[in-house]
Amino acid sequence: MTSYSTSTGVERDQSNRIEKLIHTYRSGPKPSVSEGSAMHHGTTVLEFSKSNMWQLEGRYFTKRNTTGEMNFKFRNRKSDSLLSNGKKMRPMDQSGQIVK
Repeated sequence: MTSYSTSTGVERDQSNRIEKLIHTYRSGPKPSVSEGSAMHHGTTVLEFSKSNMWQLEGRYFTKRNTTGEMNFKFRNRKSDSLLSNGKKMRPMDQSGQIVK
C-alpha cells in the first residue's frame, strides 16, 4: 500500500485540557494486490496522553469498515529512554493555555 495524507489538524478542548491529533489519509494498493485490497480512505484520532510520558493513544477507522487502536511512545534517540514530562513539549501549557 502507498498512503498519502489528505488533512491533519489539532483539536483542543481547553476546559478539559484534552488535545487530539486528527489525521485523514488515502491509501492505494500496489498493482500486484489491487484485486484483493481496494483503495480506501481512513482517519486516525490520537489523544496526547495526560500521563507524565510523551505519547499519543487513539484509534483508526477506514471506509473498508476496519478499525483498530494505536499507541505511540516517544523515545530519546541517544539513550532509548522514554521521554517524560520534564522533556515533553506540549501545545498547551500547564494552565491550559495554547502555547505559541
